[in-house]
Amino acid sequence: MTLRYAGAFKAGLIFVAATTTVLLVALLINLNFGLPFNLSLWPPGQDYTLNASFKDANGVTRGADVVIAGHPVGQVTAVGVQGNRSIVSMRIGQQYAPIHKGSIARIRYSTLLAQKYVELAPVGGADTIPSGGTVPSNETITPVDFDQFLSALDPQTRQRLQVVIQQLGTGVDGQQATINDLLDQLNGLAVESQPPLDTFASHEDNLDHIVTNLSITSDRLAQSHDNLGQLVTSANDVNGRMADQNASLAGLIHHLANVMTDFNVTLDGNEQNLHDTVVLLDPLIGQLNVAFGTTDGYLGPNLGNLRKGFTQLSPEGESAIHQKDANGNYLRQYLVVDQGCDQLNPTYNPQCGNGSSNPEHESGSSAGSSQSSSSSNSPSPTPTPSPSPSCDPLLQLLGKCQ
Repeated sequence: MTLRYAGAFKAGLIFVAATTTVLLVALLINLNFGLPFNLSLWPPGQDYTLNASFKDANGVTRGADVVIAGHPVGQVTAVGVQGNRSIVSMRIGQQYAPIHKGSIARIRYSTLLAQKYVELAPVGGADTIPSGGTVPSNETITPVDFDQFLSALDPQTRQRLQVVIQQLGTGVDGQQATINDLLDQLNGLAVESQPPLDTFASHEDNLDHIVTNLSITSDRLAQSHDNLGQLVTSANDVNGRMADQNASLAGLIHHLANVMTDFNVTLDGNEQNLHDTVVLLDPLIGQLNVAFGTTDGYLGPNLGNLRKGFTQLSPEGESAIHQKDANGNYLRQYLVVDQGCDQLNPTYNPQCGNGSSNPEHESGSSAGSSQSSSSSNSPSPTPTPSPSPSCDPLLQLLGKCQ
């Protein structure tokens, strides 16, 4: 009897232990991969599921993490194929659901050993994706693996890259201590470069203005490319002309040197005379300035009238000088003085303009007439014509001689 109860108790303990083990395993599976039929042990109920269509799953496996802003929010439950697309199924906790349309799903590397996870970049304000919905392929991003990069290269490029990698490996072989020291120095450099980088960050607006101004300057230089080319061409032409006239320029400089030598010889010993001349010229220049200032006060307002008068007198003078008598002699016009008009009188002189002449002139005229009458009784000699000049001197001054 005692043996029967002992066997039943032992069997019960084994059953309880087995059940507990199964429950623990199920809980672990739920936490890591999820239960079949999208069931969840904790929290109870149905989780939010989401599918993402990728061009390439890129090695994402079942059980990979699903992350939002660096925080795990779920796990990958399955990876399948639909046509030429890879469908990654994910289970996301209810507290992070639902995901809105327009959210981006991206496959990222978690470690250098190529372990990958799915990162979601949710957006707000759009319609929600229901549980079991799919993120379209135009809203998913697949990283490019290094082997895919190599496969995109042609065979020659791959071979050259392989040679470079081999040479790089040969170069760093046995330099582990040096590389470690370099890494330590880079760490210190990173720490020391932080304040300058912070300074640059604080002057980001100024740097943007500098870059903008440099861009504008580059555009202006590009627009002025033709003008700059013409300027350079003109400068080359000038240099060429100067090179061609090198002998002439050398002769001119030599001549200037001779002139300066002659000037020095001329001034040698005459410095005092030159000084006295300059001293004497100074008051003369002052007096000329005063005289010119006075003359300018009179002539300035009447320049138009003076030009008009000279314009009228020029043909009259030329006509009077150019006339000849019967013997070929140039005639001279004499100024007849009208004493009535040439006197300054406070009142009008009625004699002005009536042809009256100076009494002395009249007496001289009468005497001259008596002499002429007396002389008229005697025979007058035949006048000898004076030789006619080839051109009158005044006409020479006026430039009228032919």
